[in-house]
Amino acid sequence: MKTNVSLTSIKSYDALKSSGFKGQHAAIVSHMEPGHIYSRRQIAQLTGLETSAVAGRVFELIEDGVLVERGTIVCPLTGKHVKGVAVVETQMDLLEGAH
Repeated sequence: MKTNVSLTSIKSYDALKSSGFKGQHAAIVSHMEPGHIYSRRQIAQLTGLETSAVAGRVFELIEDGVLVERGTIVCPLTGKHVKGVAVVETQMDLLEGAH
């Protein structure tokens, strides 16, 4: 059992639980810290899901306005330049992600 979970992660998980997210979608968002940008490979490592499954679920979460792409980052796991994703925290995040 995880014992060093931040309050924001717990709040995110509780919000997901009440919103109807289940399975892989919930696993992805509940492992992401607001304000942090992740590569899809990082999310796969955090959740234990295959990268291909993460890519599909991240696409759906972006479509639903839960996640937003945050430009290009260097993946700390692969060293490659990839599109980063983050949890949407405000309406401004949605507007910035649309560009």
